[in-house]
Amino acid sequence: MQKTMFRFLMRAGLAAALPLAAFATARAESPAVACPADPIPCCDFDAAAARPIGPLRLGFQIWPLHLPSMVEQASALSPRIVRFSVGPYWRDLPALPTDADLDGVRAYVWQALAKDEAAWRAAAAAQHRLEVPGGGPAVERLLIIWEPPLSDIDGPELRVHGSKREARPEAITLNARFYIALIEGARRLDFRVDSVEIANEPDGAWNMHIPPDIYLDLLFALRREAANAGVTLPRLAGPGLAFFGSLRQFFSDTLLAKRILGEVDIVSAHAWDDRLGHDIIAEAKDARGLLDALGWRDPIMISEFAPTYPLEEDRTLKRGPDQREGNAGGAPLVSDLRRYAPSTTELALALAAAGFNPLVYWEFMDPPWGTVSYGLLQATGKPRPALRGLARPRSN
Repeated sequence: MQKTMFRFLMRAGLAAALPLAAFATARAESPAVACPADPIPCCDFDAAAARPIGPLRLGFQIWPLHLPSMVEQASALSPRIVRFSVGPYWRDLPALPTDADLDGVRAYVWQALAKDEAAWRAAAAAQHRLEVPGGGPAVERLLIIWEPPLSDIDGPELRVHGSKREARPEAITLNARFYIALIEGARRLDFRVDSVEIANEPDGAWNMHIPPDIYLDLLFALRREAANAGVTLPRLAGPGLAFFGSLRQFFSDTLLAKRILGEVDIVSAHAWDDRLGHDIIAEAKDARGLLDALGWRDPIMISEFAPTYPLEEDRTLKRGPDQREGNAGGAPLVSDLRRYAPSTTELALALAAAGFNPLVYWEFMDPPWGTVSYGLLQATGKPRPALRGLARPRSN
């Protein structure tokens, strides 16, 4: 059941999520299919509430330096969108002068990228191999810029990993120039950049907390600096908040919200609300209604999603994938169980039915420095059940 449902998800060219739900229900009820997991009510949708979203595009977050050795496994998923980042952990680098011009920032960024130029170019070449042969739909490349480097007005305490960071109004132009330089650097390395998120989860401070007024000023500055330099920007996606529930506060000023929506090309959001004990789909529908009221009628990109607590007992037993292997008192994490794959299908179907598309699964492989276990591959490279559920032969 898991494999059949995920194969259909990856191939689907649906006008709405409801036909997908009907297909999955029919397959799940077929007596000829031996289902290795207990049945779950994954396809119970309100037909009147289902929204047309066009062809469903499902993909994943991947750390580019993982890709050259994993390209065949990644290609087997036939992704329609891949989210990636380029560059070092920028906070570890020397601070940038606040008054640095664009050429100075370009030199700073390229110096950092050139240290691992061969590895980045190998990753870019591997990324091109994700394209479907025979002229299939192109794979969208979404660049995520976690945060900019520190500037000379930032204190030394921000160099401590895990420290909370606030956006500085004085660094808005500098940060805009950094975004341009990094986009150019990625292109120079032969990465294709179709769209970009200039911030990761600005409702939190684990990268950089950005209030909505400063976020708008960053968008303005980015477009202004790019125009002055004659640089063609990719489509701007944002704000990429961690939680649907954060949207109501971020967009509490209607005029400011509409100005932000007028500057982005794609509205993006993350679906981590169950980590706060909230129902993801209820929060998603509320966010969709808020954006409808603000005049945004297009689908909304989910640039990070994965279930953390499919069952309440997973929260109680602390075995969600927000833990690392071995941190659950000897119990297996839910992401290592077969039932996690259909739980992921359930979440993807419900998000699609609510008008969200494309969907980016977090993540392809757990990085060795990470602290969570959502990856389709463990940090050791061992596949998790969800990978087998997602994979299908390229020839299908």
